[in-house]
Amino acid sequence: QHMDEQLREIIANARENDVLFEVTRMVILDLLRSTSLDALEHTIANSLKTDLEASAARLVFVVDQDTRRDDKMPSLPSTAVRTALGELYQKQRTWCGPLNKVQQQLLFKGSDEAIVSAAVVPLHLAENSVALKQFGQPLLLVGSTEAQHFNSSLGTLFLDFIGEVLAVHLEHLVAGA
Repeated sequence: QHMDEQLREIIANARENDVLFEVTRMVILDLLRSTSLDALEHTIANSLKTDLEASAARLVFVVDQDTRRDDKMPSLPSTAVRTALGELYQKQRTWCGPLNKVQQQLLFKGSDEAIVSAAVVPLHLAENSVALKQFGQPLLLVGSTEAQHFNSSLGTLFLDFIGEVLAVHLEHLVAGA
């Protein structure tokens, strides 16, 4: 009986991972088809949002106030991000979970609906990255109006992979522009 239960659980996990892999594959292919920063922004706001069954998705750049950056991409002040996210931002790791009011306002300002849970994916670029110098530290933000959609028990393996691919593609788009 116990073995049957374990086997069913393993099969259920395998099916769930198959679905997650397929979604990840679709997201990555959509991102790679973007041939400009504008197209990439559009893909994230539309395709990625749809593929991940989210309410909002955006790419933002965290910038220091005293550093002039190209302002054609959405940015957030680093002091505000550090204050709102604290240790979650300092660790530079993907996290999923509920958002408080300050985080909602900062990360998803202008969203039609209240975003109450999110996945925050820091994109890791090389220190000499053209994108980093030009725009700042990129963050992929994916949010939901459902409190449990992005909860802290979610694994981040697939989101991390999307972030890694997006970071490389972003660098190619910026360096080639």
